[in-house]
Amino acid sequence: MQSSRVVDRELRNIGVSANGNRPLLTPASLQNRTQAFLLRPGAVYFAGYAGFFIILLVLGPTFLPEHFLADSSLILELKEEINFTDIGGSYFITAFIFSQIPDWLLPVILICTSGTVLYLSFLRTRTFQDGALISLFLFPAVIQSMNQLQKETIVFWLLIFALSATRVRMMRGLAAIILIAAAYVLYGSYVRNYYLLIAAVFLLICFWYMAPPALRLLGTLLLLCIAIFHVPEALLEGQRFRDFTNLPRVGIDTAGHRTVFLNPLPVDGLVNFSINYLYAAIRLNAPVFFAPSFKDLFLTIYAWALIYALYRYRKPATLTGFCARALVISHLLVLLVFEPDHGTYLRHLSSVSLMMACMINFHRQGNDPLDLRPTVTG
Repeated sequence: MQSSRVVDRELRNIGVSANGNRPLLTPASLQNRTQAFLLRPGAVYFAGYAGFFIILLVLGPTFLPEHFLADSSLILELKEEINFTDIGGSYFITAFIFSQIPDWLLPVILICTSGTVLYLSFLRTRTFQDGALISLFLFPAVIQSMNQLQKETIVFWLLIFALSATRVRMMRGLAAIILIAAAYVLYGSYVRNYYLLIAAVFLLICFWYMAPPALRLLGTLLLLCIAIFHVPEALLEGQRFRDFTNLPRVGIDTAGHRTVFLNPLPVDGLVNFSINYLYAAIRLNAPVFFAPSFKDLFLTIYAWALIYALYRYRKPATLTGFCARALVISHLLVLLVFEPDHGTYLRHLSSVSLMMACMINFHRQGNDPLDLRPTVTG
């Protein structure tokens, strides 16, 4: 009896109930968890990035390139002039959302959002190697998106919500997946339409993993038949967007225009779509061979580091890791359809760096089975 009480007391000290399932939040467990976090490599990276973020927040407008601040400046201008008759397009919708928030509260929301993303990214980082990879993935988001209000700010809210959905105790795996897809559909319906495609790809990936082999084969054959006889118009329109956007910008050697490119073939049918998609995948993930510069070298390193991470951390340990990896793949596959230039691709891809971090932090080793129950500890 005495030994049982000692075990129960020790379990409570680290925040675990006697049955090993329900985490307890006690002063002792909170202190122990805080100490455990501070001793992890993730705490070192978090402290470094928090300091870097504060410097960018205060001094960023004085030394960051002007095109880094263009989107934020446009949204803040629209926020002051917007009215209900202007609503339409992602910039207007974003400006309208920010216009509903008191001006004094916007900087607080920006700091809390960025701080939450950084904290969640490094919360479970246990090795310096993982931390270095996460730091690489976060870097473009910190200098381009986290230190100013823009469309990516709302994307961070969406990703924090998606991460939270996988950690709610009452959620089952399928319920969390549907909730995440619904959030993406809501955002895609009002702000960025291509998020509807991301939601569809996300559901397909989840279906592929969770379905039995026979149903998986049937679904694959069905998709191939659809693609052969009728490429979805949403995909064709997405690829046409690249030509529509870039035709007036080709040949202009200025910031934001230097790396624009066109589809090599007219967007018509499965064959042309596939060749255009393959060309874009090569160009956007190995840009240094098409536009040699330091920026394009960094994007090449970034893209191949992500490909390496998708392979290295291909075994998610929990529902959180599973959904994070599926979302990263979904964003990557959809962005290759329409991205018009290298810089825009890097900004949009790095906006899901929180999910890249979760994919790394919630992976498993060996042949342990995937647990699709919510991740509620740690």
